[in-house]
Amino acid sequence: MPVIGEIGKHSRIGYKTYTGKLIWASCPDCGAERWVDTKGFERLCRTCANKNLSLRQRGENSPRWRGGRRKNKGGYVLLRYDPCGPFASMCSSNYILEHRLVIAQYLGRSLLPNEHIHHINGVKQDNRLENLKLVSSQKEHFNAVLEENKQLREQVKKLELKVKKLEAEERE
Repeated sequence: MPVIGEIGKHSRIGYKTYTGKLIWASCPDCGAERWVDTKGFERLCRTCANKNLSLRQRGENSPRWRGGRRKNKGGYVLLRYDPCGPFASMCSSNYILEHRLVIAQYLGRSLLPNEHIHHINGVKQDNRLENLKLVSSQKEHFNAVLEENKQLREQVKKLELKVKKLEAEERE
């Protein structure tokens, strides 16, 4: 039986794929002895490490807690939501799209999967009630976006005309 602190090579111990030096060490929590890498011999054994992992701070107790908010790949805000809450049917893996939750709370019912929410100003993170519009189909949502784009193009044309007038006045 090795002595605590004894250094061994992988070939002597029976590790065929490991190439570094190992040291015989004991776990700081339970005292279990085992061979560990010389760089991390002060670490816990696997059993104690797994116990500590289950005790790790999670959710609101975690130092990395950001209020249960995150963004998905599409840029929409997701909120951590109680799976027993009244709108749990709209959840996906304990997260709910914030804009859908805002409308559902306003209506007092869960939204159907075919009901879509349109962000009036086009900003996906702006989930104020006055910026959200419930549309009954994907086609209606698409038409709303097209209408807004049309209005924006008209505003751009008006501004371009004003700029041309100002440039013409400036040249005179």
